[in-house]
Amino acid sequence: MTHRTVWLAALSLIACDDGSGRRAPSPDLGVTDSATDGPGPDRVTGDAATVRDTGADTADATPPSDTGPNRDAEPPEPDAAPPPPSPCAPLAPVADDAVRITPDDIPGLAARLASAQPGDTFVFAAGEYPLGAQPLRIEAAGVTLRGETGDRDDVVLDGEYTAEQVITIAADDVTVADLTVRRASGHAIHVVGGTDDHTDRPRVLNVSALDSGRQSIRVEGSADDRFFSNDGVVACSHLELTDEGRPQVRDACDTGGIDARGARGWLVTRTEIRGFWCVAGLARHGIHFWRTSRDTTIERNLVLDCARGIGLGLGFTGVEGERSYPDPPDCGDGYTGHYAGDVRNNFVAVGDVRVHASGTGADTGIGLEGTCDARVAHNTVALTMAPRSSAIEWRFAHSARVLLANNLTTHRLIARDGAVAMALGNVEVAPPESFVDIPTGDLHLTDVAASAINAALPLANGVADEDYDGEPRTRPRDVGADERE
Repeated sequence: MTHRTVWLAALSLIACDDGSGRRAPSPDLGVTDSATDGPGPDRVTGDAATVRDTGADTADATPPSDTGPNRDAEPPEPDAAPPPPSPCAPLAPVADDAVRITPDDIPGLAARLASAQPGDTFVFAAGEYPLGAQPLRIEAAGVTLRGETGDRDDVVLDGEYTAEQVITIAADDVTVADLTVRRASGHAIHVVGGTDDHTDRPRVLNVSALDSGRQSIRVEGSADDRFFSNDGVVACSHLELTDEGRPQVRDACDTGGIDARGARGWLVTRTEIRGFWCVAGLARHGIHFWRTSRDTTIERNLVLDCARGIGLGLGFTGVEGERSYPDPPDCGDGYTGHYAGDVRNNFVAVGDVRVHASGTGADTGIGLEGTCDARVAHNTVALTMAPRSSAIEWRFAHSARVLLANNLTTHRLIARDGAVAMALGNVEVAPPESFVDIPTGDLHLTDVAASAINAALPLANGVADEDYDGEPRTRPRDVGADERE
């Protein structure tokens, strides 16, 4: 077998799903220090490596599905379960027994939510709700907080930089939807492990979280670090640190969009995250899953003008209280900061000159540190000036089974601290004219992007079959998050 065929066979295998919605464990790729067979779209970025012969005799994967949003899907089998609803679909109509809330109900509102019964729905009428030091904590399963009109701008829950958390979720199946949360002293929405079990299936849908003193959405364990959070969703939302809120950031720039620790099975999709940077000090990522988080999917998001874009894992040593699993993947020696993550079809852009001129500059677009079984595929990372570090980077020698495929960047992909990755089909140093408008985050391709158009390597069926806009990809596919017609 040629090196090219071995690489692509391994790529096809590593991209396979097990049919359960979670990725099957990757095969042993037998990474070595020998080089591939020269330049071309399948060259390895960073430390050169080859893959042990898997016995496959074809580079191509199964043809892509033909059931994208603009195609006629095959009818389901008569006894097949209905497909899951889109996380961005409108909620069901408000039930007659829902609890109606108006701004006049602010006194005692925290107590009402604290005594909520499982399955209660609280519907907020349009208006502003200055909550002050009255945090809203939910400890009953199945509770929903939602705006009445469906327009998230119509309902504003304001922490007035007094409440450490505006909303805390500590129960299963809690939904927060169709409203704005702003000016938390700490976090707009805080998800924590329960007192006797994990907190499962929290949903943050069509929510705007603005100008938190720390992170917009924080996910972490219980006070005793016994229980964490599983299968959460953040979808079709807007998280932002504006110029008005930037002076309120606490603890030497301890700000960011989503900061999740020990979280498993979370999905972040179709969400805009912008402005997380400080004049001095390095902000956290726009989206960050670390401290042994697992099975994370980050797809079709816009991360704009953040000092650090998307991150899996952080650092090379663990700390007390991180999550352990009864079935941890075999990732070899060394600390694993994240297991089994998919980062695909995202736009990551930095065009604000103030970010570049800040004390730390723009650090990296996508960063992997101590990760195992990570796939980073069909993302676009574009900056108007060089980053302090890289467009995409992977760090530490104990990182295992890292795949970077068909990503499009204006700057270099870099391996750091002895890390090895299988990097295939990526296009680096694309000219800024390849994109419609970097400063606004519009990274759709122009006709200048010749190096990316029709240049992607084939991936297994189901891996980024749709692009940033949800449009089906055609063959040959384009490199990056946008599939240009």
